[in-house]
Amino acid sequence: KFAEHVELSKPEKLTSMVNMAALYQIASVVVAQKYLADIDEKLDKIKKIVEEISDFQNNDRESKITGAIDYFEQISTPILMGKHNSYRNQIEYHESQLLSVHNHLIKDIEKCNNDIDAIENPDSFGTERLQKSIKVHQDKIDNLYKQLSLCIRARAYGWQLLLAAFPNAVEIIKKKKKS
Repeated sequence: KFAEHVELSKPEKLTSMVNMAALYQIASVVVAQKYLADIDEKLDKIKKIVEEISDFQNNDRESKITGAIDYFEQISTPILMGKHNSYRNQIEYHESQLLSVHNHLIKDIEKCNNDIDAIENPDSFGTERLQKSIKVHQDKIDNLYKQLSLCIRARAYGWQLLLAAFPNAVEIIKKKKKS
């Protein structure tokens, strides 16, 4: 005995059901692509903001260094002419600013050196993207070392001015060179 029986649908009804399922799949893909495009756009905005912050940080550090150098150039003539009484505090102020920049650069260089191991080849074939990643990393380290070199030279400039104005500051300069 049969408890139930199966009803065979007409082919047009099955076609309609398949078409509805296909339309639903297409609509799902379109909606998913729209969300992915929105997410990609927001990630691009975030990346741009992070790059702007990084640029600001680099420009801020570099401007502190070049500002100190510019100031040292302005006061070098009066100091060498023996008019140096009012400059010691400013030289010391710039030394503290430059020391702060120096320490910050050292930390960034250490982090960058540690990040070398994290560079991976994103492609399973070829090395083009890996080479690009390495180049970006090398440029970043190169820029940090250039800033550090400029900072060290600026500090040395300040020390020379301090010695020219206050010859008895030799011991202070020796301690500064160790930091």
